[in-house]
Amino acid sequence: MKKNEKNPAIVFANSLGSKKSTKTTLRVIDYLCREYNKTDHNSLDWANFDYVELLKLRRKFIDKGLKTTSINSYISTLKSVSRESWRLHIIDTETYMRIKDIQGIKGHSDMTGRALSPTELNNAVNSTNNDIKSIRDSAVIAIGYGCGLRSFEIAQIELNDISRNKLIVYGKGRIVRNVYLPNFAVNALKRWLHIRGSKKGALFSSLTKNHRLLDHGISVRTVGDIIDKRCENIGIERFTPHDLRRSFATNLLSSGVDVFIVQKLMRHASINTTRIYDMRGEDAKMAAVEMLPF
Repeated sequence: MKKNEKNPAIVFANSLGSKKSTKTTLRVIDYLCREYNKTDHNSLDWANFDYVELLKLRRKFIDKGLKTTSINSYISTLKSVSRESWRLHIIDTETYMRIKDIQGIKGHSDMTGRALSPTELNNAVNSTNNDIKSIRDSAVIAIGYGCGLRSFEIAQIELNDISRNKLIVYGKGRIVRNVYLPNFAVNALKRWLHIRGSKKGALFSSLTKNHRLLDHGISVRTVGDIIDKRCENIGIERFTPHDLRRSFATNLLSSGVDVFIVQKLMRHASINTTRIYDMRGEDAKMAAVEMLPF
C-alpha cells in the first residue's frame, strides 16, 4: 500500500467527491499544518496529533483574532481528519473521542468587512494598466464581484467551467450551481482570455515575475494579494476578497432586487444568511421611509 493511501488528510480530502474539493481541502489542511509549524499534511505526524494539540491550535486562532466561523471551520476540518486517523488505526478510540468532544467557539455571526461603492468597484476593475498581470487581476476582481464568489471559488475556476455568460461554481458542501456573469465581467474576462488562450486548465493562471503564464492556477492567497496590490495601486481603502461578495449582495438589494433572488444568487441555504450580507446603512433607511405612501 502506498504511503499516501494511509495519510488521513488525503483520505478525508478524497472522500469529498470532486477533484476540486479535494484540492481545496488539502490547501486548507496544509495551512493548518503550517500553523502547527509543519510544512504540509505529509510532514505532520498524525499519530501524535491529539486533543491537547487541537486545543492549542484553537487558542492560537483565537489569539490571532480570526473570525468565529473560520475557527470553527478549521476545528471541524481537523476533527474530520482525526476521524480518518481513527479509521486507519493511526490513533486509538480514546484519542479520537477526546478530539471529537472539542467544541467550536461561540461568538457573534455578524459579518465584518464592508461593501464597496459602485465608483470604487469601477476603479478596481478598470485598471489603466494594460500589462498581462493587470488584465488578469481585473478579470479576477470583476468575476469575484460580478458573480458574488468566495475566494476559493475564484481560485478553482477552470476554463471549461465558462460558457459565454454562464459559470459553473463548485461551492460549499460540494454543491454545483450555475451563476451568470454581468456584461462588465464578460468584457474583463474576454480581455484576459485573449492573452490566456484556450488551453484547458485553471482559468486564472499564475504568473512569473516577468508575467509569463504558468501551467497552474492562482491560489486562494493570491486572490487576496491581487486585491491588496490593486488597492495600493489605485489608492482606495483596502478591501478583502469576501468584501466583493458583500458588495454583490448589498448592491443588488440597494438596486431593488428581491431578497429571495439575492439568496439564490448567493447560493445560500437560508435567507437569514443572506440578510447578514446586507450592509446598507442609514441612508437606505431614510430613503425607505420617504417612500411610505400617505
